[in-house]
Amino acid sequence: MEAAKTRLEAEPVGSPRLVLEPLAVWHAEEMAVVLDSPELHRFTGTRPDTPDELRARYERLVAGSPDELVDWLNWALRVRETGALAGTVQATVSHAGSGLVAEVAWVVGVPWQRRGFATEAARVTDEMFLTAAQAIAEQVSEDNLAAELIYPPRDRIFSASLHVAERVAACIFEEGLARVPRPADIGALIRSCVYQPVYPE
Repeated sequence: MEAAKTRLEAEPVGSPRLVLEPLAVWHAEEMAVVLDSPELHRFTGTRPDTPDELRARYERLVAGSPDELVDWLNWALRVRETGALAGTVQATVSHAGSGLVAEVAWVVGVPWQRRGFATEAARVTDEMFLTAAQAIAEQVSEDNLAAELIYPPRDRIFSASLHVAERVAACIFEEGLARVPRPADIGALIRSCVYQPVYPE
């Protein structure tokens, strides 16, 4: 099987009440508190990780899968209203033949359960993750790969982000999850809402 040419990384994702931040090692200390409940481990027979243990695990996750045909995309789940972390979301993406296959899992801390957060996080569907990943990958040219770049060049980050946003927005409308009517030109609407900083020379 041919190895994956482009590795994927987690990108920030949002919903009305939640922000999915790409997981970082520094999330471990706060997340250890979020996950410090025997109820979360009742069915696995394990105990909650200490901050040091969680930090070591996050270091491995952030480093990425050693398998070139598998990518680990991990997010910390943050509540917009309070700014508190509430859990994690993970997508394991396999490069299968000419396509991508994602398995998504999440954990919500006990104090934040029964609020519909898991359902809301699940509204960020597998197809949205895959659409975002494909939108990034398709912007990496053969010249970029030859220069050992696996993401669009930094000087194209603005246009690349717009492209990803447009593709994911189209996916949301196609899945019937949008809360507003579909505009005639999704890209034009997104560009009209984007903040473009202008600095004096």
